[in-house]
Amino acid sequence: MQGSYSICSGCRKPVSIKEKKSSKYLEGVHCPKCHDSLTDDQKSRFAMRQKQILLAKKLGKRHIFKKEY
Repeated sequence: MQGSYSICSGCRKPVSIKEKKSSKYLEGVHCPKCHDSLTDDQKSRFAMRQKQILLAKKLGKRHIFKKEY
């Protein structure tokens, strides 16, 4: 059975649906729990990783960083 939480790619902590609606949530980059503790460099790297994952998905390929459970 699949739950309603997902895992933040920035801090690896659970993220609720409510937290995903926050302005401090960016899929694949950060959540409200880690938004203020990550450096700009980390956010930039995580954003680039997410961009590569989305591009691979668009091309129908599996990206090395994309975790599948």
